[in-house]
Amino acid sequence: EIRYLKEVIRENILGHARELCTALLSNEIGGPGSYLSLSTGVLTKRRPILELLVHASAVFYSGNRLLSPLFSIASQPQNMR
Repeated sequence: EIRYLKEVIRENILGHARELCTALLSNEIGGPGSYLSLSTGVLTKRRPILELLVHASAVFYSGNRLLSPLFSIASQPQNMR
């Protein structure tokens, strides 16, 4: 199943969205070593924030042009004026 999903991602998704989908599929986001890692040592109050960050990343990378200002703020805050 995972091989099939990787193939679908490779054939149908471009750019950052492809990287995000591949990372989510291979558990690199939110997994061990990730800044968004959810483990038993993470405070209960921090878990919803980490889950929201993963969800926000997926939404921002969806390619919806209405979200591009929010994506810019989230990914490159130093460039915002």
